[in-house]
Amino acid sequence: VYPLSAAANTAESRFDLSLDPGSLDPDVPVNDTVYVDPVNGTADGEAGNANKPFQTIDQAIAAALALLPGPTNQIGIVARPGPYIFSGSLPSYCHLYSSGGYNVTTIQAARPTEAIVELSANSTLRGFTLTGANGAGGVALLCEQEGVARVWDCQIIECSRGVRVAGDWVRLLADGVIPLRPVAGSALDEWFVVEGNGYLLAARPFCSGTAASPIGKCFVCNEGTLIISEFTFEAAYVGIEAAGGIVYVTNGQMVGCGQGVSLPGGAIATVSLALIAFFGCSQDIQNDSASPIYIEGIEADETKIQSAAPIRGTRHNRNPVAAQGMTCDGSLNVGSFLGGAQLSTGGGGPRIAGMLCYTHDGAGAWVDAVS
Repeated sequence: VYPLSAAANTAESRFDLSLDPGSLDPDVPVNDTVYVDPVNGTADGEAGNANKPFQTIDQAIAAALALLPGPTNQIGIVARPGPYIFSGSLPSYCHLYSSGGYNVTTIQAARPTEAIVELSANSTLRGFTLTGANGAGGVALLCEQEGVARVWDCQIIECSRGVRVAGDWVRLLADGVIPLRPVAGSALDEWFVVEGNGYLLAARPFCSGTAASPIGKCFVCNEGTLIISEFTFEAAYVGIEAAGGIVYVTNGQMVGCGQGVSLPGGAIATVSLALIAFFGCSQDIQNDSASPIYIEGIEADETKIQSAAPIRGTRHNRNPVAAQGMTCDGSLNVGSFLGGAQLSTGGGGPRIAGMLCYTHDGAGAWVDAVS
């Protein structure tokens, strides 16, 4: 494991993580709505409306199921601010929303060794802080049912694992789940895990640790498909670990990490990295496997890339790859480079479609073919 770099000691969030919960209306129009309020709610069997809400999420889900949710009968559950205790499944065609957002609405795990919320197909979770699933096997969000589930605007703290997606045709869309971050004493070692041929699309994830409370691994793909866009990872031992499957990462930055992207020995994965910046990482990309990496548009303060397999890119790519300190034991075929100091290759040798070369006075010149 690469140590955290010095940048991890000063890494701080550069984004305002207090998200506006926005409209309470789910993307899918609901046919009926159940209300729950942990402070002013009641266990009355006739409760559940806006004027007389339930007190617990379990009661609200039971009432939602009594309404027979289905493709033409979507049920919304509106949770008012306050602390909830829950571990269980969110049924299909049920959509659980916080009316106040994750800053004022918390779900504490009822059973620390299980999932706090198990997302069923065609269900939605929005606007909660999830905490307390810190026992062996504990996970904040679990998605194992065939179909599509959605989650956004959620914070996860003090859990053994953040999100797990597993199973054929299991798809999770995590749009706007950016405030995922550890707090002092957090046991969270893996934020997102994809395995069992699952599918995870994560837009705008923000994983921010510190030197005192670092993240173990932001994303892990063992099997399946992982797509990440518009991200920031700070102070993590590993930003992305690709042990298998298909991984596509674009438009983001990694700051003060031990390893930005890691392919362990024996990994069978297809990894594509585009428009990514590395700052203050001990190792930007480490590939110990025989799987090639496709990269274009990589920027770094001091690029550190080690690959035992070919590094490839798009021919005539005008998004340069900073190549200082790049070592490739396989063939090298990348569209363009920004710089080239300490660039070495093995195997078939370098094969470069173009290079943007700089002189000491800062003047740049494009070279269309270099061999």
